Formats: sequence, structure tokens, C-alpha cells
Amino acid sequence: MVTFLSATPSADNISGLQQYVAKPDKLVVHNKEVYLYIPNGYGKSKLSNTFIESKLGVEATTRNWKTVVKLYELSR
Repeated sequence: MVTFLSATPSADNISGLQQYVAKPDKLVVHNKEVYLYIPNGYGKSKLSNTFIESKLGVEATTRNWKTVVKLYELSR
């Protein structure tokens, strides 16, 4: 999963979000993207789009990797 952010979040907000990541989930914030590894399913994770928006203080949209690849292919 990839969450696209409307702005780069502050370091404090990123640290605040990191404390809520429970194993086996993983989360990496890079500039205006959040890369999510959620092996037990997105629906079972606390790391929803709304949750990420609230903790980072920016608007966001989350897409699965298949959708990201398809959008890339359509843009070429």
C-alpha cells in the first residue's frame, strides 16, 4: 500500500505516527509518501487513511500497489 500525502509531514508528526505501528505491520515515510507493509490485511490494521491523516496532520489518499502500477501505466 502507498499513501500519497498533500504535503511533507513534520518530523514530530512522523515520530508520533511511528509509535502506533504494531507488528507485523511496517511503515516508512519518505517525503510525501507513506509505504505500508500490512501482511494481515489493510482492513485489520489500525493504519487506515483517516488514522494516518490525523496523526500526520495532512490530507492523504491510500492505494494498493496494483492500482499505483495501473495509474503509472495509464500515464505513459
